Amino acid sequence: MGISRAAQVARLEPTDRTPEIRKAAVTRSVLEVRNQVQQKLNAKLPPTEHKPILSLLAINLPEDYVTEFEELIELLGHTDGARDGDSTQSIRAKPFKLMLIGANEYWAQEIAAVMRQMKSGGSDP
Repeated sequence: MGISRAAQVARLEPTDRTPEIRKAAVTRSVLEVRNQVQQKLNAKLPPTEHKPILSLLAINLPEDYVTEFEELIELLGHTDGARDGDSTQSIRAKPFKLMLIGANEYWAQEIAAVMRQMKSGGSDP
């Protein structure tokens, strides 16, 4: 077990370090171990304090899109919407969610029309 995986397991009380968790720490990725540990920790917390289970999102984009995206993440991280006191999400995850909300609101009518079209089995609008 590497240092990163051991650090994840160390977040648990000794009684919560089950054989399943210890085996995962030797055979699974750091993210998988982190999520397994987080599930155990969340079970003991009220729902409002649960930390998210993470997943890697990888997408190949033109460099200028990535630069613009990173700049927007940085700026949105300083907005009131991202600095709301909610410690269950990282300061980089919150701007991403704000972009999703904004896109859904901006294109709400078009998205609704596309969803209706897809449900009816129709082709592209």
